[in-house]
Amino acid sequence: MVSGLMDAVALLTSVTLQYGVPVEDLSRKLKNTRFEPYGTTGNPEIPWATSLVDYIFRWLELRFSPGEVAYADEPPRAARTEEPTGMGCPECGALLAYQEGCMVCRACGFNRCG
Repeated sequence: MVSGLMDAVALLTSVTLQYGVPVEDLSRKLKNTRFEPYGTTGNPEIPWATSLVDYIFRWLELRFSPGEVAYADEPPRAARTEEPTGMGCPECGALLAYQEGCMVCRACGFNRCG
């Protein structure tokens, strides 16, 4: 059930971003949503989340907010070829990474493109 809901959140987020809704607007609306599972995250930048949606939109805001400054020798985060998503693999639970436009699990090989 949670997996299906998170797929829907991911799809809706993707569509809204494609139509130009800023990450900050999405984050402002969806941060602090409260439902289970919630608790500590293991991410020092976001040590506690009130829900999976809260965590995801806090993470997106940290990674893709225009206020972020890239160092001269480092490409912008969105332009990297591999970027952790902060989302768990639906097959094994390991963290997914963005790779060439797809979400890829290095632990079990799961991938989803588009």
